[in-house]
Order: sequence, then structure tokens, then C-alpha cells
Amino acid sequence: MSRFWIPAAIATLGVCLAGYAKAEPPEAMDEAAVVQDSAESDPSFAELSPDDFDDPGMYDRLVFINTFSERLRSGAAVADMMAPTFFFVYAEQHECAGYTTGFEPAMPASDIDRRFMFPATFAWDGDDCDVPPDPNMVLPFHLSDTVSSWDRIDIEAVDANYTVFSLMDPSRHDYVLLNSEPSGDTYEITQIDYRWVFK
Repeated sequence: MSRFWIPAAIATLGVCLAGYAKAEPPEAMDEAAVVQDSAESDPSFAELSPDDFDDPGMYDRLVFINTFSERLRSGAAVADMMAPTFFFVYAEQHECAGYTTGFEPAMPASDIDRRFMFPATFAWDGDDCDVPPDPNMVLPFHLSDTVSSWDRIDIEAVDANYTVFSLMDPSRHDYVLLNSEPSGDTYEITQIDYRWVFK
């Protein structure tokens, strides 16, 4: 299946993200499914069915990710949609030739619904960076606060199998990558990457 667009409404509030991932960045993909703004505002989303996809499982994954993003926007809990532990990756590119990166390989699912802390490192290659006194630091992150601050969310399937999705507001520098895997008769999020790219 090639590309389709579905408007899907969004609320406004606040947050900040950036990360590494197993997947290619969304801009590198030719084939993608995108959900914009809100399922409630566009009847075309409700009219979609598994028959509209080459693989009906792709429809189920899209519905799962859309539900996940709607919950984030409204501040509702999403821990029940996570794997028991998930991989978290953070990557922030700075205007200078510097990066702040960090990861947690086994974050408990319950942490996703609150502000959590993770270890990070600042690295640079050049003289124009404001280097912190200690390049090793501990940073806070709150996924729902971050996404709810965006003016709109586009959901895009990053890979052809619909296992990795990006959440982004095209007007911003940051975006989120979500890796999903089957779990029983539904799916679960196994990895979350937050990325902030200097443009």
C-alpha cells in the first residue's frame, strides 16, 4: 500500500523530546501512512477497515498507535499499552557540533506515565559549544507533557511492516519514535526514542 493521509485532531499543552532508534528517521521513508490531527474530526479514519490494507494487521497497528497518541495528548495513562519494560533512548542535537544522548535499556512500564530521570552524556566536536562542567548528567523526561505541548501530531509508519511509528509536529524540531510488537491479541510499545534535531 502506498501513502494515505487521515486528519486526526489534537489538543495543546506542553513538553520536549529527542532520541536514537533502530529505525530510519521518518524523512528517509518513501512509503508511509500518516494520521494528522484527530480521528474524531475526520470521518475517513472511522471508515478505514482491515480490507484497505495489504496486511490487515497493519490496520490494527495503526489503530493501536492512534489510541496511544490520543491518550498522550489528553494526559491519560498509557502504561497498560507498554511492554513490562521498555527501551528508552534520548538524542538531542545542538546548534554547535554537540549532542546530548542517553538511554535506559529496561525502563519499567509504570514510569512512562510520570516524569522520570535518565543518565545522559554531552559530547562535542568543535570549539563553539558551551560545554557543561560535567558532561555526564541526569535529565528528566515526561512523554505525555512533551507531546501534549505540540500544536498537532502527525503519526507516520516509518517502516513497511508498520512496526515503527513516528509522532511529530511538523513545525517543531523534535519527534518521537515508537517501536511496537505483537502481544497476545493486541500490541505493546517496546522502545521509545525521543529526538531533537537542529534545523
